[in-house]
Amino acid sequence: MRTIEEVREEILGAFQTSVQCPQMYAVCDRDTEGVIADYLRWVSFIDQRIHPFNRLLYRRLDCREMRHCHGIRGEFAKYFPAANCFMGEVASIYAEFGFAMGYLDVKRTLSAVEFTELRRTSWRTCRERDWTLDEIKARHGEPSWEVRNVLCYASTDLDQGWVYFDFGTHGNDHLLRNVRLPTDQFVRGLIVSPAAFHNQNG
Repeated sequence: MRTIEEVREEILGAFQTSVQCPQMYAVCDRDTEGVIADYLRWVSFIDQRIHPFNRLLYRRLDCREMRHCHGIRGEFAKYFPAANCFMGEVASIYAEFGFAMGYLDVKRTLSAVEFTELRRTSWRTCRERDWTLDEIKARHGEPSWEVRNVLCYASTDLDQGWVYFDFGTHGNDHLLRNVRLPTDQFVRGLIVSPAAFHNQNG
């Protein structure tokens, strides 16, 4: 029989892979949240940290108005009804939660000064023109985490949340659709690109 340590490592490994390649664990974005959340919840339970996990989960989802019957996906679908899959966006949020809990190592973290500057400049960057994924990487450096169509930038301060760059497909290009900044409401931190604004408003 497997030990609890072996079970923990198996679940933790599944969580870490699922927030990088969610399509391996879920058929569609509607299933993604439940699958990834369960992995993180079980690891927290084994480590006797289920209450800190629940507090983190509810606090961050509540402030983004994402804890409702439609889940995280529903909040994105409200503002981007033309998009048909938000698997990367859902996984990116749980990657942030896993990082805050110490269950995910990212490729890079930004200092307080760097993160503040990224937040400050992201609004203008997103609004001034359309950007490709490679152009955003060149402008802001390698992301802390990357999942499907989302680039994520994390601060060394675990309470700061992440800055996300979400991309949509336009022909053969991945163009920036929006930026998500860490704010107390999802819509307040949502910055829509010119291409996405045009798609939404004809």
